[in-house]
Amino acid sequence: MYNNLQGHVFITLYLDMRMEKKNKFLEPFKTTVRLPHYFEHGEDKSVLVLCKTTADQTKARECGATIAGGVELIKQMEKGQLDKGDFELIIATTDILPDLMALRGYLRRQFPNNRNGSLGPDVVQLVEGYIKGIKCEALKPEGVHSYANVDVKIGTLDMSVEQLEANAKAIISHVTLYKPAKPATPNFVTDAFLRVPPGKEKCQLQLDSLMPVEKPKMKRNIEEDKEEEKIAVAN
Repeated sequence: MYNNLQGHVFITLYLDMRMEKKNKFLEPFKTTVRLPHYFEHGEDKSVLVLCKTTADQTKARECGATIAGGVELIKQMEKGQLDKGDFELIIATTDILPDLMALRGYLRRQFPNNRNGSLGPDVVQLVEGYIKGIKCEALKPEGVHSYANVDVKIGTLDMSVEQLEANAKAIISHVTLYKPAKPATPNFVTDAFLRVPPGKEKCQLQLDSLMPVEKPKMKRNIEEDKEEEKIAVAN
């Protein structure tokens, strides 16, 4: 398998999904991470982009958006003429956010937000970040609430160790953004391994050298705190 230099290298992370409140757990999540060192990962993506100006809508299409438009698309979703389920991600620029608030209840977890990179002022950065990024999903084994696994590509065998390490750090740094505000323990990412399919061998990584440097906590958005409480599930 190591003769195929285009073979993918995966990182597997183990996450502690327990929250401070007894029998409360963070739900599985999925996001997209833009890596510092791009590689062909073969992922097909569908993205709906909502923005006010025709200039931004044109830029979004040029960057690879499946559909891009403005208030007219919001009205189509309100009337049931456009289905959120047809898109893996819905991106919005901040200028259209007031119009989009009417769909907050309908979009639910697909509602654009800063944390997963689907809301911001720069439509090119938003769309390219998703199109060129790598899908990252935390999944729980059936019947398990307390932990989840993330298994994601970080590069190919022909990339340098430094490039793979940088991509691994980017994945871990992004995943830690989903750490509960009030976790059961300080360590959200509890373990990490590398693997190269089809081989079954795993190489354990030293997390200390890969974890992001702790920064002073910023004041969290009240809506994010409420949303986190909503997505905590009882055992």
